[in-house]
Amino acid sequence: MHNLQATIFVYRNKQTTDIRCEYNSTKDVDETKYDHIATIEPRLWIQYHYDDKEKFALMCEKMGMDGYGTLAIAAAIRQ
Repeated sequence: MHNLQATIFVYRNKQTTDIRCEYNSTKDVDETKYDHIATIEPRLWIQYHYDDKEKFALMCEKMGMDGYGTLAIAAAIRQ
């Protein structure tokens, strides 16, 4: 179940590229200065991404066993 009260709206400053996070949509954000780049419900984000570190480690291990060099592994992680 989605919790709108806990939803975080993520904005990026158009000039400085700084990130700003707000709980309510565009209420306090000047959209001439900020682009809306994401809407995140933290509970759902954690459920989806919590095991990413382990997934990345397993992917790196498999790529190493498949003969990929460290530069190829580093490039895959960056993407």
